[in-house]
Amino acid sequence: DVAVHNKLGLYFVDACDTGGLKRHEWGSNSPDLHSTNHGLCVEAVCTNGHCEAYQKTVFINIGFGQFDLVGGTNANVSKCPVCDHYVKPKTCAFNNCKWRWWGIQQPQEGQPPKRLSADWKVADNAYHRFKEDPNGIISMAKVSFRSAQELT
Repeated sequence: DVAVHNKLGLYFVDACDTGGLKRHEWGSNSPDLHSTNHGLCVEAVCTNGHCEAYQKTVFINIGFGQFDLVGGTNANVSKCPVCDHYVKPKTCAFNNCKWRWWGIQQPQEGQPPKRLSADWKVADNAYHRFKEDPNGIISMAKVSFRSAQELT
């Protein structure tokens, strides 16, 4: 589970590591083109035992705008699209948009928090997803993603 909460926030994929962002053509280890909207898509696993998506990956279409993964109030947005119960985000992806992120890393105990951010990047007509690698996670006190329509 990549997005695991710690005392100060959560462990999440290291968005600074652009090698962790993989481009997937539609239908090849990615959701169907028609099941995701342009912009940001959050992936989570439904834990509601009464849901037909129980213990399966669900795709939450955020679209364009800002999503606070940690340090924000995303409980109204981070819901299983099948049963509407809260789900904990585990990774995210982008398509047909420009996007950026910023956050506050919580380094080892006794060290001050560190502000991190990235410039705008462009995701073309494919599923650009942060891979879930337990070796590529960092402790974050805050993580926010923003996606916007790419002007051509």
